Amino acid sequence: MVIKVSNVSKKLGQHMVLDDVSLQIGKGQIFALVGPNGAGKTTLVRLIMNLYEAMSGDISINGIYVTDRRFDQEKKKIGFLFDNIGLFKDLTAWENIEFFDRIYNPKAKKADRHRRIGQVLQDFDLYDKRYSSTTTFSRGMRQRLVLARAVVNNPEIILLDEPSRGLDLEGQITLRNFLLNCKKNGVTVLINSHDLNELEKVCTHIAFIKKGKIIRSGTYDEIREAYTQNNYLIGGKEVINDLHQIQPEIGISWIIKNEREAVITVGHSDIDILEWLSSHHVKYEQFRKANDGLEELYQEIINEDVIHV
Repeated sequence: MVIKVSNVSKKLGQHMVLDDVSLQIGKGQIFALVGPNGAGKTTLVRLIMNLYEAMSGDISINGIYVTDRRFDQEKKKIGFLFDNIGLFKDLTAWENIEFFDRIYNPKAKKADRHRRIGQVLQDFDLYDKRYSSTTTFSRGMRQRLVLARAVVNNPEIILLDEPSRGLDLEGQITLRNFLLNCKKNGVTVLINSHDLNELEKVCTHIAFIKKGKIIRSGTYDEIREAYTQNNYLIGGKEVINDLHQIQPEIGISWIIKNEREAVITVGHSDIDILEWLSSHHVKYEQFRKANDGLEELYQEIINEDVIHV
């Protein structure tokens, strides 16, 4: 495993932010970490970079614990983006990238440095603005520059905390293509994002985190198959009230999505869902197979605590 998180817990003040979290992320995976605000996503990313100290548990990258002195060398193989952009306002786009390139490659030849900086600015559609001050950049342009800065060291592992924040459509497409290229080239990416529509286009693996706990983890295809098989969405003004009148029974479960919609899961092949709805006098105006998009999966998994069995 490239990244291994084993039984990690972390408190900030009196608040338990992470509670016995374990994850394994392999080489070349695009691993998405999703959950509501305050679930512990950013804290976990910071622990992986050894910016926070865990209360308990271990984190290793390429077999080296992040608390080990040898991890300082391992960091050179990691690119990262956190929620604080942290650009130098008095420097141009080129100079911002060059500053970090000199940290990663202090003995690089001028021609190699020039080629590397030029390429990464082209990758994020900023080459034409290379001599412009970042004070003239839009929020999306600054975000793209930070992404360029995060990968100037040609990392083997990339940690991204909300990378699509502030990006316009063109910026989102640029980021998507970059992540697909990472997948193609075997680069490992851990990405924490609320942009579920973009994540479902690139991620290979996913973990759902809620209140500091991982509640589901696996490949995106495995989770999608598990949650959409025999799942049906029903809607109507009386649906929720009708479901509340039904006693729990084996083989049928449901999740209340909102005041008009619910997702019903049929657990046995011998159950006819339409017949079941009719026999329990559930009046619905909409009925279809549940969508297998990540946004709908997110709603189902994060809200699992309201399932009736």
